[in-house]
Amino acid sequence: KDISEEASYTRLKKVYSIWIIVNSPKECIERYAFMNMDTKEIDPENDPFHLVVIHLGKQLPEDELVKYIRALLERDIEYLKNYYVINEEMERSMYHMCNLGEGIKEEGIKEGIKEGIKEGKERREEEIVLNMLKEGLEMEMISKLTGMDLEAVKRILAQ
Repeated sequence: KDISEEASYTRLKKVYSIWIIVNSPKECIERYAFMNMDTKEIDPENDPFHLVVIHLGKQLPEDELVKYIRALLERDIEYLKNYYVINEEMERSMYHMCNLGEGIKEEGIKEGIKEGIKEGKERREEEIVLNMLKEGLEMEMISKLTGMDLEAVKRILAQ
């Protein structure tokens, strides 16, 4: 049986996607939906997609939703207490949730540092091997002195 025989677009669930852009040059909420290019109309009943883009700029937000989202992202517990009774467990959970972006950023920085160190080490090894070759040392001796396997020394020479 072909997948197209089983597919039914009438059973698709509507997808809502919310994008939050921090430090945006503008402060607004934009809504997008699919438009029928023939009729130039949006059919809310048959539109399978809805996108909301929230721009969090530097200025103070007037929109209550923007204020709320900013309070979540900045972990402004006092502001959020206007809406919820927040206990310690909720506060910890919110801290971890809102800290996710910072954690991803830190992981990226750590990975970049590791890669930089690795690349620097590889460059130094290449320079040492090339200098030893210039001094007339045989590849086997370079391998023995540097602790690198003979294939690695040959790869450096091939480059």
